[in-house]
Amino acid sequence: MPKADAPPARDDEGPYLGATFRVRISGTASARRSAGLPIERVGWGPFPVAQSDVPTTPALGTGDGLPARHVLLCRGVTGAADLADWWRIERAPKRSAARTVMVELIDPGSGAPLLTWTFRGCRVVQLAHSPLDALVATVLTESLVFEYADVDIS
Repeated sequence: MPKADAPPARDDEGPYLGATFRVRISGTASARRSAGLPIERVGWGPFPVAQSDVPTTPALGTGDGLPARHVLLCRGVTGAADLADWWRIERAPKRSAARTVMVELIDPGSGAPLLTWTFRGCRVVQLAHSPLDALVATVLTESLVFEYADVDIS
């Protein structure tokens, strides 16, 4: 039986919680998985109206201090190598075509998308891993920052 679309949001509904979302990156296995790529945190800089509106310093209150047109994906390291693979491809002498990244805020009850950010023309800026420390048992994380040419919010 096909899954019904989520009902449209009403103004009197409380604010959405930002804890349930999925990420899909074109050209990776996450684009084909219904659950997308498991990501624990997504952060972004401000969305400028036009290229001439891109501030030279991060906007106040953006949390991660990311510059405009940059997005951070942060996750616990698992066997899924989507982020590291994208970074490796971008470092190669012949880079791949720019990618599209979709971030969908999900209704925890129905599993239907409530809000979608579609970033186009995406290129990796950096990949980082949390420190390895034998004295502190914490989850190893990887973080990928990409820049994008355009974003659509629907």
